[in-house]
Amino acid sequence: MTVWLHKGCWHGQEVSVPKPQDENRVDLILGLTEKQIVALMDGLASRMVHDGTVLISEGDFGDSMLLVIEGVVQVVARVGTPAQVLVARRSGGQMIGEVNFVAGGPRSASVIAEGDVLFVEFTKAHMNAVMGADPDLARKLAWNLARIMAERLRNTTTQFWDAQSTHDLTVLAFRRLQAATGR
Repeated sequence: MTVWLHKGCWHGQEVSVPKPQDENRVDLILGLTEKQIVALMDGLASRMVHDGTVLISEGDFGDSMLLVIEGVVQVVARVGTPAQVLVARRSGGQMIGEVNFVAGGPRSASVIAEGDVLFVEFTKAHMNAVMGADPDLARKLAWNLARIMAERLRNTTTQFWDAQSTHDLTVLAFRRLQAATGR
């Protein structure tokens, strides 16, 4: 039985996490039982931040990942430099910070609230305790995290090749323009 967040609590349980905007796509909890979802969320509380709040700073070390419940966040690399780039937008039901959570090291981008954002933070200590208590839950969460990261890698690869194609066409057009003008 699939259980989703609903009206401020999980069905049948007092857990302070509201329903995400897209209740059919909370990737982290796909395939989990109601009991496993309650175990995962036990002890966590949602937090609200406002427009422009930095949730994660590029270069910082951290041991947590976030689940966006409501609102939109921008994932931005090289903030405050001429090379600043919007990497992605994430919204209700989507995870952020999962690569650093799994692999460690410095954060590769900043995450900034775009308007009001409600989210839940999963620390490594919390996840280790939850996963250590239930091997089946650990297996499902590991597969869900792998699926999330694989999907994002696939999207990034597509974006890279699209950008490469655009670059190649621009270079070709420039060379043709040079040839046509004799420069």
